[in-house]
Amino acid sequence: VRQLLSLERHESPLATAQLRPVDLALLLESAVADHSALADSRDIALGVEAPAQVTVAADPDGLRVLLNNLIDNALRYTQQGGRVDLQTAYEDGRPLLRVRDNGPGVPEQFRPRLFDRFYRPDGNDAWGCGLGLSIVRNIADHHHAEIRLADADAGRGLSVTVLFPQ
Repeated sequence: VRQLLSLERHESPLATAQLRPVDLALLLESAVADHSALADSRDIALGVEAPAQVTVAADPDGLRVLLNNLIDNALRYTQQGGRVDLQTAYEDGRPLLRVRDNGPGVPEQFRPRLFDRFYRPDGNDAWGCGLGLSIVRNIADHHHAEIRLADADAGRGLSVTVLFPQ
C-alpha cells in the first residue's frame, strides 16, 4: 500500500517551486546512514564515492525516494558478504547518481521490463511487489533524467545510473 501511495504521489508533474538545489553527495551520505543497519545485518558493505560536489535542481523528497528504492533493491538482491556502492559524479558535464552492486544482476532480456508496474522477473525469490522501479522511473522522468542499466564490475551485479540534464 505504501508503494502504491508513493507511485501515485510521484506520477504528478513537478512544479518549478518544488525544485531546490540538492547536493547529491549529502543525499548519498544520508541514504547510507538510513540503510546501514540493514546492510550490516546482511554483512553487505555499503559505501559512497563522491569525488566532487555535484548539485542538481530537484525535488529533494523525490530524489530521496528514488535513491532509497534503488538501494533497497540492491540490498535485497545482493548476497550476504556482498557490496553495494553509491556514486555521484559528472559524465559529459551531466550530474549522475549511480547504485552498483555485486549481486546476481539482471539478465539483459529482462531489463526493458524492469520499470513496468508489478513486473518481477521469473525465478525471483526476493520479497517485493514490483513497484519500486516504476516509482524510480516516474521520479527520473519528472526530473528529465535518463536511467541506464548495465552490468556492474566484472560482469557481475547491476549498475543503475541516473543521468540528470546539464
